[in-house]
Amino acid sequence: MDFEINSKGEIRKYIRAERKKKTLEQFCKWSAEICNQLLTNPVVNHADTIAAYYPLPDEPDIRPLIQKLYQQGKTILLPHVINDTEMTFFPYEGEKELIEGAFHIMESKIKVTSYKEKYGKILFLIPGMAFTTNGKRLGRGKGYYDRFLANAESDKLKVSNISTIYKIGICYPYQVLDDIPIEKNDILMDEVIF
Repeated sequence: MDFEINSKGEIRKYIRAERKKKTLEQFCKWSAEICNQLLTNPVVNHADTIAAYYPLPDEPDIRPLIQKLYQQGKTILLPHVINDTEMTFFPYEGEKELIEGAFHIMESKIKVTSYKEKYGKILFLIPGMAFTTNGKRLGRGKGYYDRFLANAESDKLKVSNISTIYKIGICYPYQVLDDIPIEKNDILMDEVIF
């Protein structure tokens, strides 16, 4: 970056401006590279349950990865926005079982009462506006992932079968920054792939 960023708002503005300088060809190439990295990632390969995301137009397109992992027999979960502050995850059962949810995000129409009672070790693939290589994440500003992950981490202590929560941040190369200001409620990633 050619300037010092002092706020999360400035970072989001910077990332949006940088996006406009990129081509569709670059985004397709990067998305394919990200999917390939994830397919060969040992954490992904050993995970039985993966909480992924269905990409918005400005997020790395991991749809081919989701389909491949689903065909391998892994349980794939996608986010579902409950209200202005909460989200949960529901099982992915193929493209035909998706509907448009909040913020124009495609989500599963298959609802379950609680993923927590059914799934143990969960790998989260998490999008964001920006990341650092040491795991700092900047989201879109609504805090859904930070709140959900904070609750999941505390539930891990209460629900015996939630034994592992591993978080991989997913972004394009231009979204990786030297530093991001974080607050105490911001959840760090275990790994960042770009």
